[in-house]
Amino acid sequence: MPDNRDPPDDLALLDAVAAALRAELGDAIEQQPGFHNPDEAGQVNRAFRVVVRLILRPETPREDDPNLLSDTLRRLARRRLKAGLLATHEIEHLLPLEHQGRDDWLAYLILTPWPEIEHLLDTRGPDSL
Repeated sequence: MPDNRDPPDDLALLDAVAAALRAELGDAIEQQPGFHNPDEAGQVNRAFRVVVRLILRPETPREDDPNLLSDTLRRLARRRLKAGLLATHEIEHLLPLEHQGRDDWLAYLILTPWPEIEHLLDTRGPDSL
């Protein structure tokens, strides 16, 4: 069966899932990225990445397009940071703050409460370096 969904519909659905997780779990959400390995990330972070993969390509094995998850999470993170009225230089600093290609870092930026993002900008932001 062909996939006729419009990608923005997927992004809207994924945005809604992330918002529901933040609302349900609040500041106690276990969204942290892994230390050296994305598989060490928090349970909510890992579960969210699974949900994203399933929504994007439910019938496609994850090895078929290894960049699909990262690209989608990067778009979602950028969208959330823009919605939070961050400046472009702040967004471009936060997205690759951890190693490039780290899906767990992008999921963290999508799921973490705003005070954590503000803390990152205060302590590791482009103006604090």
